[in-house]
Amino acid sequence: MKRALRRIARYAAGASLALLCLHSEARAHGCSTASAWEGISSNILEQSCFTGCHGGSGNGGMSVSINTEDAWYAALVDRAPVNTAASGVGKLRVDPKRPWNSYVLNKLTGDLKFGEGNPMPNLSTGYVYQCPGGVQKIKAWILAGAPACDAVDGDPSPDPALVVCDLNQPALSPPALPSDGVQLVGMLFTVDRPTRSGKQVTTLPVGTAPTCDNTQQQCFITGIDITASAGTAYVAVSRAGEPAPIAVARGASLSLTLDDVGAGVPIAPNQQLDISQWIRNDYWVGPAPYTNTTTGSVYVNVHLASSVTNQAQPLRDDAGSQALFVPPQSYGATGGVWQPAALAGHARIGIWSDPRALGTELLDANGQTLAEGSTVAQGYTDMTGGPIAYACAYANGWVPNGVASVGSNGSNWMLNDVTGPVDLSSPLKWGC
Repeated sequence: MKRALRRIARYAAGASLALLCLHSEARAHGCSTASAWEGISSNILEQSCFTGCHGGSGNGGMSVSINTEDAWYAALVDRAPVNTAASGVGKLRVDPKRPWNSYVLNKLTGDLKFGEGNPMPNLSTGYVYQCPGGVQKIKAWILAGAPACDAVDGDPSPDPALVVCDLNQPALSPPALPSDGVQLVGMLFTVDRPTRSGKQVTTLPVGTAPTCDNTQQQCFITGIDITASAGTAYVAVSRAGEPAPIAVARGASLSLTLDDVGAGVPIAPNQQLDISQWIRNDYWVGPAPYTNTTTGSVYVNVHLASSVTNQAQPLRDDAGSQALFVPPQSYGATGGVWQPAALAGHARIGIWSDPRALGTELLDANGQTLAEGSTVAQGYTDMTGGPIAYACAYANGWVPNGVASVGSNGSNWMLNDVTGPVDLSSPLKWGC
């Protein structure tokens, strides 16, 4: 993968340069410690899905011969569903590492396309309304590769062998006020099901800080700290009406510092800032039946100075950016070159790639790696002049289905749930 990225980048550079019970029996599959699969099988499948459903009658064409962890694992993992609408497009009951292609999640959430049947449990709107934390546990387990043993990242339960139904949004505490700036507060907004995500733009004046009074004079932004609510996909801060952001946080936090190089972004007297926040609707309010709702909130500490040695400007290389379309169930790669306008200048650049990116890389004019990884989280690399080559290898799962079957409560949104705006980076825009 890395070699492929480097080839792409070098080619471009050359071209232009609620808690359920604890299962206390023998560990699943001989595991030495508690595992996520143990919690799923013992507390969800064996308790709720065998008797009167997949045990005796084999509802939906999936019969489980004996109510054990081994039998459930064999019936689910890497097994094609009997439902032809689902199996016909290549879905599996559980597709390890691919939750968007796992039919069991469609059934548990009620997010089904036409012909894919009814939600589970039968005669319900989906298990997610009874125990959203249990569904999140299953999703995290699948994303980790559906391991028979071990804990998995993203499991909301405090113990892998437990299932916690509550999936409440953590409270956001305001950060401390900056001594050299102002604190701006984004407008609260709420996203409710069936909406999966939402965006809010708050436009605010910078105002008066101990270090500079922007109501009277031009000031310079020497740093931006972003603290946002859980569930935040992106926060972008820009001068009002300008497309190029000064700073972008992928996720709920970012700390951008420019005063370490004596730089600042000028902001005219009384000029305002746009604070744009995207959130995913990840959280639920209980008790059962739970309501799927998430609140967006954000604090932005803006550090100010009345003068700086070097003036900085937000950059956006629209001419050099490359959009990338990757068909469903396939892989692709892209690359290009960004050329700073002033070769003697500096650029503080960072990577914010879509979660479907398998790998990314930034190279300088000599082909040396500046940054690499699926995401350089909240990181900036200081680049001195010259062209910057970039490359990205990309994977796509299933596109969302727009049609929901009778009895379901939405469309297949899994892929949208794990993605967000893909054209944001700061200050460099690029195609991944």
